[in-house]
Amino acid sequence: MFWEGKYRLWYDVTPPRDSNMEGIMCYAESDDGIKWTKPNLGLVEFGGNKDNNIVFGEPVGGYGVHGTSVFIDPKAPDDERLKMITMSSATEQEIARFKAAHPASVSPIGEQKKLFIRLAKSADGIHWTPMPEPVMSHMSDTQTTAYYDETLNRYVCFLRLAYMKPSRNRPH
Repeated sequence: MFWEGKYRLWYDVTPPRDSNMEGIMCYAESDDGIKWTKPNLGLVEFGGNKDNNIVFGEPVGGYGVHGTSVFIDPKAPDDERLKMITMSSATEQEIARFKAAHPASVSPIGEQKKLFIRLAKSADGIHWTPMPEPVMSHMSDTQTTAYYDETLNRYVCFLRLAYMKPSRNRPH
């Protein structure tokens, strides 16, 4: 995305299995969209030091990320201008509590696989604050994309739906 005079890129990284860390989001920037730099941000310890460009993940938000997208929210105040949407794992108890409060926001595959679609907000794209409630319990098996559509005057989200085979006990 081109924002405030720079091209900016946020991308998911799957850490090595022995790191005991779930998916993380890193940041890179460019003046021309061709040559990119990964600034040493010093926010998250990984591999024994903070010399990296990690901006979000379990150490920051309390959960790992997968299929993350960042968008500009033109309706938000400046300190929440950027939004991140991502898929993350959840516990069975978290899913149950969320389903009790928001039954229409839990898909069968989201519940089965214990997954949430979540949001975080940022003023600068570097420092992120997770939103308190998940958006829904669902599985999106690739990039989850969201934006604010000024023509429709609403938020729009595209999820790539994962297929779940019908159960023999459930009509289809």
